[in-house]
Amino acid sequence: MVAPNITDFGDESHEEGETGLIVDGFNFGFFLGEVWMFANADRSGLSDDLSTGIAWGEMRITGVDIPAVPNNALGAVFLAVKTLDNEWSSPAFPYPFTLVAAGAPPVAGYFPYMHNIRRRRA
Repeated sequence: MVAPNITDFGDESHEEGETGLIVDGFNFGFFLGEVWMFANADRSGLSDDLSTGIAWGEMRITGVDIPAVPNNALGAVFLAVKTLDNEWSSPAFPYPFTLVAAGAPPVAGYFPYMHNIRRRRA
Protein backbone atom coordinates (compact mmCIF):
# COMPACT_ATOMS: atom_id res chain seq x y z
CA MET A 1 0.00 0.00 0.00
CA VAL A 2 0.94 3.63 -0.48
CA ALA A 3 1.14 5.96 2.52
CA PRO A 4 -1.48 8.71 2.70
CA ASN A 5 -0.29 12.26 2.14
CA ILE A 6 -1.82 15.37 3.76
CA THR A 7 -1.69 18.51 1.58
CA ASP A 8 -3.91 20.93 3.52
CA PHE A 9 -5.60 21.36 6.89
CA GLY A 10 -7.53 24.62 6.81
CA ASP A 11 -5.70 27.77 7.88
CA GLU A 12 -3.00 25.78 9.74
CA SER A 13 -4.09 27.24 13.09
CA HIS A 14 -6.97 25.62 14.95
CA GLU A 15 -8.63 26.32 18.29
CA GLU A 16 -9.36 23.88 21.07
CA GLY A 17 -12.93 22.70 20.46
CA GLU A 18 -13.00 23.79 16.79
CA THR A 19 -15.29 21.57 14.72
CA GLY A 20 -16.05 20.72 11.11
CA LEU A 21 -12.48 20.91 9.84
CA ILE A 22 -11.33 19.50 6.49
CA VAL A 23 -8.18 17.52 5.68
CA ASP A 24 -7.17 17.42 2.01
CA GLY A 25 -4.62 15.10 0.45
CA PHE A 26 -4.40 11.82 -1.40
CA ASN A 27 -4.04 8.06 -0.88
CA PHE A 28 -6.47 8.13 2.07
CA GLY A 29 -8.23 5.07 0.68
CA PHE A 30 -11.96 4.64 0.30
CA PHE A 31 -12.72 3.18 3.71
CA LEU A 32 -12.94 4.94 7.07
CA GLY A 33 -9.58 5.39 8.78
CA GLU A 34 -8.38 7.64 11.59
CA VAL A 35 -7.14 11.21 12.06
CA TRP A 36 -4.76 11.99 14.94
CA MET A 37 -2.99 14.97 16.48
CA PHE A 38 0.45 14.27 17.98
CA ALA A 39 2.90 16.32 20.02
CA ASN A 40 5.83 15.24 17.83
CA ALA A 41 6.43 14.80 14.09
CA ASP A 42 7.29 11.11 14.56
CA ARG A 43 3.84 10.42 16.11
CA SER A 44 5.25 10.18 19.61
CA GLY A 45 4.30 12.02 22.77
CA LEU A 46 0.80 13.14 23.65
CA SER A 47 -1.93 12.30 21.16
CA ASP A 48 -5.59 13.05 20.45
CA ASP A 49 -7.92 10.99 18.27
CA LEU A 50 -9.81 13.38 15.96
CA SER A 51 -11.78 10.61 14.21
CA THR A 52 -15.19 10.88 15.90
CA GLY A 53 -17.86 11.74 13.34
CA ILE A 54 -15.59 12.13 10.32
CA ALA A 55 -16.61 11.50 6.71
CA TRP A 56 -13.86 9.76 4.73
CA GLY A 57 -12.92 10.01 1.06
CA GLU A 58 -9.91 9.16 -1.09
CA MET A 59 -8.80 12.81 -1.20
CA ARG A 60 -10.78 14.59 1.54
CA ILE A 61 -11.73 13.94 5.16
CA THR A 62 -14.46 16.19 6.57
CA GLY A 63 -15.99 16.70 10.00
CA VAL A 64 -12.69 16.65 11.89
CA ASP A 65 -13.08 18.06 15.42
CA ILE A 66 -10.40 19.24 17.83
CA PRO A 67 -11.24 18.23 21.43
CA ALA A 68 -12.31 21.10 23.70
CA VAL A 69 -9.78 19.82 26.25
CA PRO A 70 -7.07 18.04 24.24
CA ASN A 71 -4.19 16.01 25.66
CA ASN A 72 -1.77 18.11 23.60
CA ALA A 73 -0.48 21.46 24.80
CA LEU A 74 -1.03 24.68 22.89
CA GLY A 75 1.52 25.43 20.20
CA ALA A 76 3.00 23.35 17.41
CA VAL A 77 1.41 19.91 16.95
CA PHE A 78 1.29 17.44 14.07
CA LEU A 79 -1.61 15.95 12.12
CA ALA A 80 -1.46 12.33 10.97
CA VAL A 81 -3.83 10.13 8.98
CA LYS A 82 -4.06 6.35 9.36
CA THR A 83 -5.82 4.30 6.68
CA LEU A 84 -7.89 1.19 7.25
CA ASP A 85 -4.82 -0.78 6.05
CA ASN A 86 -2.77 0.67 8.95
CA GLU A 87 -0.75 2.94 6.65
CA TRP A 88 0.23 6.19 8.39
CA SER A 89 0.93 9.48 6.68
CA SER A 90 4.67 9.71 6.33
CA PRO A 91 6.67 11.01 9.32
CA ALA A 92 9.24 12.09 6.70
CA PHE A 93 6.67 14.75 5.72
CA PRO A 94 4.96 15.63 9.00
CA TYR A 95 1.98 17.99 8.76
CA PRO A 96 2.37 20.69 11.42
CA PHE A 97 -0.30 23.09 12.59
CA THR A 98 -0.72 25.40 15.54
CA LEU A 99 -3.12 24.56 18.35
CA VAL A 100 -4.45 27.75 19.97
CA ALA A 101 -6.70 28.42 22.95
CA ALA A 102 -10.43 28.62 22.32
CA GLY A 103 -11.48 32.20 21.69
CA ALA A 104 -7.93 33.40 21.07
CA PRO A 105 -7.75 36.58 19.01
CA PRO A 106 -6.61 36.13 15.41
CA VAL A 107 -2.91 36.54 14.79
CA ALA A 108 -2.16 39.94 13.28
CA GLY A 109 -0.40 39.69 9.95
CA TYR A 110 1.77 42.04 7.97
CA PHE A 111 0.32 42.91 4.60
CA PRO A 112 3.00 44.75 2.61
CA TYR A 113 0.61 45.71 -0.19
CA MET A 114 -1.53 47.76 2.23
CA HIS A 115 0.90 50.69 2.31
CA ASN A 116 -0.15 51.58 -1.25
CA ILE A 117 -3.79 52.06 -0.35
CA ARG A 118 -4.85 55.64 0.31
CA ARG A 119 -7.86 56.66 2.30
CA ARG A 120 -10.48 58.74 0.62
CA ARG A 121 -11.33 61.87 2.46
CA ALA A 122 -14.98 62.50 3.08
